[in-house]
Amino acid sequence: MGNAPSTRVQDVLLVGCDNSGKTSIVKRLLGDETRTTTPTAGVNLKSVALDDRTPLQLWDVGGRQTLRQYWRDYARQARPVAIIFVIDAADPRRLAEASTAVPKRLNDPVLVGVPLLVLANKQDVAGAIRPTELGACRKLGGISDRASRCLGCSALRGDGIVDAIV
Repeated sequence: MGNAPSTRVQDVLLVGCDNSGKTSIVKRLLGDETRTTTPTAGVNLKSVALDDRTPLQLWDVGGRQTLRQYWRDYARQARPVAIIFVIDAADPRRLAEASTAVPKRLNDPVLVGVPLLVLANKQDVAGAIRPTELGACRKLGGISDRASRCLGCSALRGDGIVDAIV
């Protein structure tokens, strides 16, 4: 998401459907317990510095259907340098919902050109769909107004999270 160290805090917007693991990913980055989380109502703001990189302000935005209408408002407040879209790769029933939740919001003028990272979370669960098999990840090839990539991770184990973000 950037290699040049800086002292200016960079805002990163974390979005995705409810129960995809957004808050668990933030907790993992902070070194907190990830086994117990409560659904996010609104937004949680957390600061984290990874290695000697730029400090990040993570906007962990609630993903319930009723809260998604506010994603635009949070994006406008944050003016993010990156968007992380978290998908529950272990729940095939929710993948269609997830693959339509974010793309229609990427056209907001504040988000045009902002790099997109799709994290296929819960890779530790047997039967989880791999990033290369996810339709949402394959659609990234059609995104031409921003840098984008799709990677697997496990918020529970911590696999792939730091490497994906730095």
